[in-house]
Amino acid sequence: MPFELRNCPACGSVELKFIDDKSFKCMSCANTFKEKEDSVNIETKMLQILDEQEHKLYSNAKKNLWIETHKEYLSDENIKKWCNEIKKYSPDDFFANFYEITTFSTVDSICEYLINYLKNNNFIFADEVVRYLIKTADSIRLINPIVAILDQANLDNEIYKKYKNELNDLSYKLDEGIFNVDIPRDVFVCYSSKDVTIVSDIVNYLEENELSCFFAQRNLRHGKGSEDNYELLLKKAMHNSTCILFVSTINSRTLECDALKIEIPYLRDHESHKGRIEYVIDQSEYNKIKIPAKLLLQKYFKGQEFCTDREDLIERILNYTTGFDLEVKEDKTSILEFNS
Repeated sequence: MPFELRNCPACGSVELKFIDDKSFKCMSCANTFKEKEDSVNIETKMLQILDEQEHKLYSNAKKNLWIETHKEYLSDENIKKWCNEIKKYSPDDFFANFYEITTFSTVDSICEYLINYLKNNNFIFADEVVRYLIKTADSIRLINPIVAILDQANLDNEIYKKYKNELNDLSYKLDEGIFNVDIPRDVFVCYSSKDVTIVSDIVNYLEENELSCFFAQRNLRHGKGSEDNYELLLKKAMHNSTCILFVSTINSRTLECDALKIEIPYLRDHESHKGRIEYVIDQSEYNKIKIPAKLLLQKYFKGQEFCTDREDLIERILNYTTGFDLEVKEDKTSILEFNS
């Protein structure tokens, strides 16, 4: 007789496929669970005593917590909200406690929690534990406990290799201060998220020429608190950069893009002394800019012609970072003339 469990203990889904009398697979999150696992037993006992209304609220909270913890940018406020909601019905819920501790506790407390997790030696939900820890770890001290869990959890070989590579990459980034917005850099790069591949190539080119860059896709931590602190972290990084590079494309020349919605207005109002360069990727599309974006770009880059050549780009950045005056080229306002 299969054990009585009405929803997945990981994501709260009711889409369960029973493998045998002792285990099942969740069709929503793809996790597989066995009856012997402690957290499943806790879930089973709790669900047996919850009335139907409470069970719906509990299941909904589980689903929402799962969704929040799998977003690219995490919101501490939302994670705390759903952890608290789950613990109203199941104080011992594994994930509510795991996400709460690893999101809001000090590094010392997280390390202690992970050591106890290792000592228990049952590696409940090890796949999700390692995934979330890699996403949220913000101290080099957390790397060794995560490696220990990964090495002992007996995960699928492909998953193991994937996480091992991600941990090596994370260890390097934490050690080098990649996520530290207070480190001075030569260039802050403004761009559209739709152009990440193009911008990544530009950043690599600049850094090959020994110009340090802040590139949000790489330098902003996507883990805990990243949604709540997104604008603050960007502003700190802009403040600590010598010059501003706007990668100008049909995607970024719109007020829907963070570059024009958040970054350039902030720079215009608070960091107007900084050097600025507009690097145009698609010059043939330039005159398709809508009027509000045209006005903003006109004002911010007034008196400076955009550039399209990489060597010219390097020269302009060096003029700012080495303290030499940039020889301002022909005013580009004529290029931005509104069509009559």
